Amino acid sequence: MGTGTHQGRSIDLSADVGELTGDEGRALDLALIGHVTTAHLACGGHAGDARSMHAGVEACLRAGTRVGAHPSYDDRAGFGRMPSTAAPSAVAASVVAQLEALVAITTACGGALESIKPHGQLYHDLEGDEPLQEAVFSAINDVVPGAIIVLGAGSAAAPAAHEAGLVPAAEGFMDRRYDADGRLVPRGQPGAVLEDPEMAARQAVLLATAGVQASSTVLRVDSLCVHSDSPTALAVLVAATDALRREGLRVRPIER
Repeated sequence: MGTGTHQGRSIDLSADVGELTGDEGRALDLALIGHVTTAHLACGGHAGDARSMHAGVEACLRAGTRVGAHPSYDDRAGFGRMPSTAAPSAVAASVVAQLEALVAITTACGGALESIKPHGQLYHDLEGDEPLQEAVFSAINDVVPGAIIVLGAGSAAAPAAHEAGLVPAAEGFMDRRYDADGRLVPRGQPGAVLEDPEMAARQAVLLATAGVQASSTVLRVDSLCVHSDSPTALAVLVAATDALRREGLRVRPIER
């Protein structure tokens, strides 16, 4: 790395925050927010509460970081990673309630909510469930018209999001390993999570410059995410930022 051959290209750096509890969780959130261009705040579905949302929004505004939302299925017990049997309309209503809670706090702090990233199982289920796509994307656009909607690179849900009035953005994970088909290696498998900062930094550069390699297809990446529940999240983010800048990439929010 360090060739600077990608001068002028840009990439968004994001973190999912508000997912860890207590003072230690808030401290890590604040540190991460200072190093990303977009922060997606848990807003009550799988994690997060009014206190964590308020702290996150204020930190974003101080750092000049874009405020985003991280809604999920109503599943605090399963951390939003369990399948839901709720009807699409019920899921959409839950997402609306989560977004409205964060919008109220963001507005009161003098900011604006601009980006939405579904969490966990909802993120994955939106990929192939058309009724769920229609209900959730329409509901999101009602609350935050024209918002950026962050989906996995190559997501089949992107056209439906665009049709609903949202701005789809393709996400890659600097701290997760991909298989040969461009899918995330399941967390339970050895090496699925990249905790070594230098390994994650190399992956960040690869995703930003070459995209996700999916068999014979290359999937564009607009935003790189680090998970806040990783023990080395902050070190990964610092190493990745340095590596990206050495390659000549600008780190900046996605344009709407």
